[in-house]
Amino acid sequence: DAFARTYLETVRSRDFDTAISQLDPQFVKPGIKANLAKVATFLDQGTPISIEIVGCNVFSSSGKRRSNLTYQYQFTNSWLLTSVVVDTDTANNQKQVFGIHVNPIPKSLGELNAFTISGKSVQNYAMLILAILIPLFILSVLVVCIRTKIRKRKWLWIIFILLGLGKLSLNWTTGQISFNPLSFHIQLFGAAVFKQGLYAPWIISISLPLGAIL
Repeated sequence: DAFARTYLETVRSRDFDTAISQLDPQFVKPGIKANLAKVATFLDQGTPISIEIVGCNVFSSSGKRRSNLTYQYQFTNSWLLTSVVVDTDTANNQKQVFGIHVNPIPKSLGELNAFTISGKSVQNYAMLILAILIPLFILSVLVVCIRTKIRKRKWLWIIFILLGLGKLSLNWTTGQISFNPLSFHIQLFGAAVFKQGLYAPWIISISLPLGAIL
């Protein structure tokens, strides 16, 4: 984190020689200064009001560690997402920058990914309704099962009813739907609402309540 923040400040201050010396050699090609200058233009919008780390993914293998760090910059009149990919040789702790990306955003990630009802698409509302109705349906059938006289293996029916099969997911912010028919998923109560981190978008997922239907 300290290395990535220092590198971003190096680019922002347009010390390109130092920035290039810390890059992975495969990216040191003609035109690299011009590309770094474009990044510096985004970063140099006055003194940042705040710089928050909003994402971190670390991958380790064969004595090397790759860290993908994402920062949210707040300026007086704008917001910016910046990602820095840092490769570390764990044997000698030597670090190199494998990539740097900037992406202007209209407002903070907290606002962009907030769970709001207004202004959403039909598929958003449909997924939200199903995420409410499926657990209610499962609970209703569960009560019926418990109250029904079943001589053998009633507990198996109870477990089967509680679980939903498959997984259809929707990104609440973007409306993107994902479904992998070849994967096998089981969800308790047939639905879930979650987010992978404080700044991440909300994800709604539903499953087929096959046990309850049967």
